[in-house]
Amino acid sequence: MEANSIKNQEIKREFVKVNVIANVTQIVEYIPKTSADHDEAPFSYDDLENLYYYEDSEGNTYSKNEKECLQEEVESELDALENQLEEPLEEQLRTAIESKIFGLRQRIELLEEAEERSSEVYEWWIVENWLGEKLKAHGETIIQNGMHTYWGRCTTGQAILLDSVITIVCEELEILEGQKYAWK
Repeated sequence: MEANSIKNQEIKREFVKVNVIANVTQIVEYIPKTSADHDEAPFSYDDLENLYYYEDSEGNTYSKNEKECLQEEVESELDALENQLEEPLEEQLRTAIESKIFGLRQRIELLEEAEERSSEVYEWWIVENWLGEKLKAHGETIIQNGMHTYWGRCTTGQAILLDSVITIVCEELEILEGQKYAWK
């Protein structure tokens, strides 16, 4: 499936038209700046979710949650392999396990040394609340204040329908051409 085929661009254009409501960049940038002086401000800098992410030395990026989950998975696998080494094993299998352990330790080190970075938000958009949840799950910067969900778009200069996260959400919903719920 070609995610950016003409047909899929039409589908994603309709998807964006229905679920991305309005550009509110100036408003969203103004409110947190003044929230310290106004208790009744609808949100503050503290309400930004997924503003920070981690980047390792190989250029891989992770949300805080993704990084923690990966570390747990790798450490669990490492523990299991180290326990296997305590058993009597054929030399070839022992060597394979030791090699795998070495790779896992390198992976843990890479994750531990990943540096925290701040997303650079270029535009703010009001989106449907359910879409905001999907975007948040994919590491996008979000503000939810009970009334609205604001999406901090970290790209600019291209149509929203071309954003990779929009393609991912449409694929998950199975609405692209050839998928189960394809929009006609």
